[in-house]
Amino acid sequence: MLVQAIKLAIVTAYCGCTICTPGSGITASGESVQEGLTIAGPSELPFYTQVHIESVGMREVHDRTHRRYDGRFDIYFEEHEDALSFGKRRLKVCFHVKVSSHLDTATVGDSQNLMNLDR
Repeated sequence: MLVQAIKLAIVTAYCGCTICTPGSGITASGESVQEGLTIAGPSELPFYTQVHIESVGMREVHDRTHRRYDGRFDIYFEEHEDALSFGKRRLKVCFHVKVSSHLDTATVGDSQNLMNLDR
């Protein structure tokens, strides 16, 4: 069963330059980065989870944030200036979380952890 999670989260931006990332343009999921699609997301969300970000639109988790920023969302931009312009914002994010159809306290607790992503 899918449950919709809505959360205020810290959203930042990055590009493929050496200032933003030491990467090669290939995400942690093995996909090439694409402006308008790629986001780095918290480790609790599976790759390819679709996320709607307030004032940004739909994006898909193809990458991971650094461990110290786990819980944030990081939007990919082609240009460094665009990433800098975006800055750091607190925005509403919406995504679906798969939970067991037999709701027990452990499952409810697990889904609550997924909804508390902005540590």
